[in-house]
Amino acid sequence: MVDKRVLGLAFISLILATLFILTIARENVEQPIEIFQNEYGLTDFKFAMVARENFENVQIRFSIMWEKTLEYNQKMDPEKEYDNSSQAEDVLDNNLKLGWLRNETSLLGVGPEVFDLNVVLGGSSTRMLINDYSGIIDSLSGREAILGSPLIYGGMIDENGQEYNLEGVSCFFVNPADNILSLRISHNDDEQNYLPGNLIYEGYDRIPLSEAPQGGILDYSNVKRDDRFNMFLTVDQRNTPDGFGMVVGADKKNFKFIQMIRIYLDGELYGEPIINIV
Repeated sequence: MVDKRVLGLAFISLILATLFILTIARENVEQPIEIFQNEYGLTDFKFAMVARENFENVQIRFSIMWEKTLEYNQKMDPEKEYDNSSQAEDVLDNNLKLGWLRNETSLLGVGPEVFDLNVVLGGSSTRMLINDYSGIIDSLSGREAILGSPLIYGGMIDENGQEYNLEGVSCFFVNPADNILSLRISHNDDEQNYLPGNLIYEGYDRIPLSEAPQGGILDYSNVKRDDRFNMFLTVDQRNTPDGFGMVVGADKKNFKFIQMIRIYLDGELYGEPIINIV
């Protein structure tokens, strides 16, 4: 005769195992996309993801930001000082160029996308507040209007009260015609390889970089479940904006630049922007 306690334990184990399997299955089903590669450095970037559902539209937007040291005449209050009680809003509010952009767009009844994030800066959790006007300018004036224009602004205050003014553009990398060495984009088995025009030869299966998607924006329609997306990028830093790649201030935490990646599924931002601090 089988001990009832043994049968009871076996039954409970079966229930727990089933619940575990159902939980894992549900977690997998509830994720509309899966990011399986996000590598970044000074010269190489690799990003890859797969759709887990059908979508009418998937858009992947790449942006680059850097620390911008504001001159005296670029500040709303040139005498303003910061400490560890200051907020990221204080940094943004003191940016004269951003103030002008806020005023101009408010007259049209539009505003930026705002991202309030926590990032790891120099080993410490730091709040990053971003105002991004590239999307709204793109929709109002077209893709050409955002090319090369600093329409992304960010602010940070670290735990020591040091402020960081961020400025950025919607792009795979700054000044792409001068700095991108190679760009490979693929959707499933459809792959495009882009190179600078002077490296394109007759009969060579490559596309001039000038024909690459503008503004670091990849748009896909009628996306099906299990569709795959990849972006591989190699860059140099031969022609960059003033101050790019350096943080000025002895007590500040150093970084070269920041890559931001956003994914929009049928027009809605998926999760939070991916922030890669290089």
